[in-house]
Amino acid sequence: AARLKLDSDGLSIDRLSIEDLGDMSFVATGRIQTLSSPGGNITLYLDARDLNGVATLAGLAMPALADPLRRLADRQKTAVLRANISLGQAGAGRVEGKIGVNGTLGAIRLDASASATGKREVFMLAGPGIIAGTDAHFKGQFDADEAAPLLALFGLGGIESAGGQSAGGHPARLTLAADGPLGRDLHFDAKLDAGPIEAGGNGVLKLASGQPASLDLEQLKGTIDGSKLKGRLAFRFGEGTQIDGSVEADTLNVPAVVAAAIGMPAKSNSPDAAAAGSAGGWSTEPFAWNASGLSGRIGFKTQRAVFASGLAAAQLQGTIRFNRSEVVFEDIAGQLGKGRLEGRLAFANSDYGVSARLRFGLTDAELRLSWAR
Repeated sequence: AARLKLDSDGLSIDRLSIEDLGDMSFVATGRIQTLSSPGGNITLYLDARDLNGVATLAGLAMPALADPLRRLADRQKTAVLRANISLGQAGAGRVEGKIGVNGTLGAIRLDASASATGKREVFMLAGPGIIAGTDAHFKGQFDADEAAPLLALFGLGGIESAGGQSAGGHPARLTLAADGPLGRDLHFDAKLDAGPIEAGGNGVLKLASGQPASLDLEQLKGTIDGSKLKGRLAFRFGEGTQIDGSVEADTLNVPAVVAAAIGMPAKSNSPDAAAAGSAGGWSTEPFAWNASGLSGRIGFKTQRAVFASGLAAAQLQGTIRFNRSEVVFEDIAGQLGKGRLEGRLAFANSDYGVSARLRFGLTDAELRLSWAR
C-alpha cells in the first residue's frame, strides 16, 4: 500500500507499507521538505522473520554491512527495528540530516545514529546532491546477553577463549564511532567486550563514492582471557570481506585457535587447568565446516603457544591464510624442547567433508622422559 508524493520540494509519505518482502514487513510515514525551509522527518518500522532479507537491503545501501548481517543470520533469525530520518537547519545556510536506528537484531540490542551537515543544496532531492562534502558523525552501541551473537558479526561466532573457556555466559558490548568528511577519511574508534575478548582500536574508515568501503585499524590492543594482544587489521568490503593484518599475543591456545578458524567446538577446561594456563585439548564432538566466510591473511606471533597440557612452544610465529573453503596455518616456526619447530597445517572443505594435511618438523630438541616407580 502506498500513498506518497515526491517532487522538487521534498518527500511526503502518508503511508508506505509492504506486508511481506523477503519475510519482512515495514511501514513508513512522515514528510521531509528540502526546497524552501529544510525540515521534517520520516519514521520507518521494520519487522523481519529472516535476517537474510535485511542483509540484502543493507547491502544495497551500504555493502559493508551485508556480510556481517548474513553471518549473524546463521544464528539469529528475527529483527524488529525503528528508524527515524530527519532534516533540520544547522545555521548559516547549512542543513543537518540525521538517521537514528534502534531495536533488536536477533539477540542483539542496537542503538545507532548518524548525522551529516552540509550546504542546503546537498540535501535537495531534485538537485545534484553531492553529499560527499558533508561532515559526518556516526556512533553505535550493540549489546547482547552473551558474547556469541556479537562475535558472529565478525565471523567468530564459534570462538572459544585462549584458555578454552566458552565465549558465552556474560553480557557483551560493541561500541563504534566515526567522524569526518564523507567521501574522505573518517576517524574510526571501536571497542569490543565479548566473553574472552576485550579489545579496542582506532584507525581510518574510507567511504569513497564508487569504491568499496575500507577500514584500517592501525592500533589494535586488548586481551584474550587476560593474555595481552596487539596488532593491526585492514578490512576491504565488497563482494566479500577481505582481511589483511598482523597480531601479537603473549599466549595462544593452539586447539582453541584452530577450532575457531574452522568452526570446531573446543574442549572446555576445568577451572584449575584454565588458571594454570594449559590448553583444554581437542574436542571429540562431531562438527560441520563453519568457517567465517571471510578471506585474507593474518600474520601472528606469540611468546608462548600451548598445544596441550605440559606441551608448549616458545616464540611461535606464522601466517593464517583463509577463504570460504580453506584455512591454512603456514610458515610456522618456533622453539620446542630447546629445538627448532617448523610446520604447516591446512584444512579444506569439499563435498566429501573436511580434510586436513599436516607437515611437522622438530630438530635439535631435548627429549625428557620421566616415570614413577
